[in-house]
Amino acid sequence: MRKILLLTALVSLFSISTAAAQDYGRNEISVSYGTVSHTQITNLFVELITLSFAEVDIRFTGTMTAEYLRYVSRGIALGGTFVYEFGREPRDADFKCRSHYMSLMPTAKFFWFNKEHVGMYSRLALGATYMHGVAEGDKLWKVRPAFQLSA
Repeated sequence: MRKILLLTALVSLFSISTAAAQDYGRNEISVSYGTVSHTQITNLFVELITLSFAEVDIRFTGTMTAEYLRYVSRGIALGGTFVYEFGREPRDADFKCRSHYMSLMPTAKFFWFNKEHVGMYSRLALGATYMHGVAEGDKLWKVRPAFQLSA
């Protein structure tokens, strides 16, 4: 476990330093893993609003993200973000549910300042999430808005 955390930290430091000084006309590709997605937050609010009567107990894998950006000027990059997440109820739960969440979002990145070794930027992505799942043997699917905002 320590090796995985150390490797993740080293990759993160490397990606931060390489993304700091992008030139016009360059491409940026990133692959990342994260937790506390909008799907997890939505399920938390469902439990809070229904005072836990809904008993939403879905376990999530965390989000796997792939992103491509193309710098159209010195301080602006445009591209897209793809996000995947899997969620399921625990094996001992009364209600059996498994869901796949896939989001596709056009993305814009605006630099506030961009120096050789450090940069400060904001990122905005707005798109849709497609959910496909199985609950108690019934197949479910739905589409809902998705967003990502980094300041």
